[in-house]
Amino acid sequence: MQAIGPILEEAPFARARPPGRNLRALLLWSAALALGAAMALGLPADQLTVTDGVVHAGIGGIWNLGWRWDRVGQYLEFSARTHTSAQDIANDLMSQCDRLYDKRPGDDATVVVVRCRPYKHVTILAGPPINKTDDDKVTAMLLSAPGMKVVCGGTTGNLVARKLGKEIDVNLDEIPGPVPPTGRLEGLDLVTEGMLTLAAALDHLRGNPRMHRLRFAMDGGSKLAKALLEADDVHLIIGRAINPGHQSPGVPAALALKHSIAGDIIARLKELGKKVEVDYF
Repeated sequence: MQAIGPILEEAPFARARPPGRNLRALLLWSAALALGAAMALGLPADQLTVTDGVVHAGIGGIWNLGWRWDRVGQYLEFSARTHTSAQDIANDLMSQCDRLYDKRPGDDATVVVVRCRPYKHVTILAGPPINKTDDDKVTAMLLSAPGMKVVCGGTTGNLVARKLGKEIDVNLDEIPGPVPPTGRLEGLDLVTEGMLTLAAALDHLRGNPRMHRLRFAMDGGSKLAKALLEADDVHLIIGRAINPGHQSPGVPAALALKHSIAGDIIARLKELGKKVEVDYF
């Protein structure tokens, strides 16, 4: 059984021809065509296409006549409130089909979910620049960026706070754990600690990321991973200065680890289909 959940920026499919006999491609094409028509008519721009194996799930077992469209619709209303991404909605529907079939499907079942939403940008400033003359530049790049604005690192957060003439408030509502607490700074959407938070976010990205699992998480690593997963366009501004608090013989190794984590995050984001831009200072 298959679950397909793409996110489309636009849908110029009205003049496209059906893609032959490939079921997966045909379902995606038909859902995208319906999405394009809905957008043109000003209707809600979310579309679902399924094969009859979904509607018949559980037939002769849990349901005498199968799941049926009315029950599928009720379940989707619940799922759409819980999940934000097209992929998670598709996966959730297929998991429910699997349960109804008792993991012994009597028919093939394929789900296509197409969700249209505004393009999402995230800009992250991680680490202060080597040259202090670049402090104003990196701060301006962050604050003038569209979308969500994130700072990673205590020194970096204090740098931006000074430029804004504000103070960072530590978020004491978070349950103590391996990842240091986040902060609040007017003008920014998220302020976190540096290396430990980046490493925690990378762990989330390397797993099988599901948005609903991160939705209510309170720690900085989960919040950062959620922001990255929701974004289409990620701009990383990476400062290469050595943190004064890390002055020790082990600093070169620590600095190498920081850039290794950043490099792994960049690579993983590209694997997930994100547009990634990186500037080093």
